[in-house]
Amino acid sequence: MHDERSVILISYDTQYLESKLKELNFIVHKIDATIQNNFILLKDEEKLSTYLKKIQLTNEKNLCIYGSGLEGKNEVYSTIENYLEICGNSLNIIEKCGYIKNIASDLALHNLSIPKTYELDETIINKSKKYIYKPKNSCGGYDITHDSPRSSNFYLQELIVGDAYSCSFVIQDNNFIFLGFNKLINLEDHSHHPFIHAGAISIDNCFPEELLTSIKNFSLSIGLTGYNSIDFIHAEENSYIIDINPRITSTFRMYNDFYENELLKGQIQGYYSKCILEKNLNKCFAFVHVYARQDFVFKHDQNNLGFTINLPNEGDLITQGSPIFTIVSEGENYHSNLKSMQSLIKITKKYYDIYDILL
Repeated sequence: MHDERSVILISYDTQYLESKLKELNFIVHKIDATIQNNFILLKDEEKLSTYLKKIQLTNEKNLCIYGSGLEGKNEVYSTIENYLEICGNSLNIIEKCGYIKNIASDLALHNLSIPKTYELDETIINKSKKYIYKPKNSCGGYDITHDSPRSSNFYLQELIVGDAYSCSFVIQDNNFIFLGFNKLINLEDHSHHPFIHAGAISIDNCFPEELLTSIKNFSLSIGLTGYNSIDFIHAEENSYIIDINPRITSTFRMYNDFYENELLKGQIQGYYSKCILEKNLNKCFAFVHVYARQDFVFKHDQNNLGFTINLPNEGDLITQGSPIFTIVSEGENYHSNLKSMQSLIKITKKYYDIYDILL
């Protein structure tokens, strides 16, 4: 596959997507918070415009693969749309889905509920419940807290105690293609981000058929396209939607690897190959981001682990609470893969002081 236009990656971390785009013979530019460390462009419309104009080599717009970073930055949306062709959902959809209360009525039309949600200046009906503060346009569980941030960009949401999951799917020409359910993985006692998403493991479909039907009907009704995921908490036989992700999320990697990069190719082309339409997932995949408990300088000779990806550079300072690298595993089913991941985490703890991971 080849295209004369470059692809612009906008995401917190771009390593994986960059390597997979290069396999498709694309020229890749990055706006990220890790390798290029140029997320500042998304806060300055003039600098962003200059950058995008500079890398546009033809009269056609460059393509854009979006993962994260544009949440709540609608002041640069017009610049993005002037220079880039978004592969997947429009920026309007991304903005609408950024705050769960914006789409609560759409969800309700399809029998999907959200936890009780309030603006900071609203009166809480049931004060005996526990609540958390969530930023509008949040991403990856960052900045969700038990304590009031005293910022108008936050809202209150009832804390539902239960395991968190996501549903991954693609939509092509109003055709909903279910990829799989995933159990989301959290850290124990992360000091700065107690609700951070530290990874995921694919699971069998153990939910009522009505849940998937409702997710399908809701997604089609608001016009989602391409790759998407929807996060929810399942507790006491009920499911509560907590996030709509109309973009490439971290679970994308599991399915794209299984389909041998065809998922990414479909995201770019706007249509998906026959293998995705017909081939069911017959393996279980998992990944976990490990986070440092204390500051240290990374050395490659310290890491002889054959199951890690997204390694830092030699000599990088890893600060307390920051991700170090990612552990990946796969198995024939959920239980075998869970045991495999538990074993890999145990090995990792022999070499690194990391936060405990809740599997």
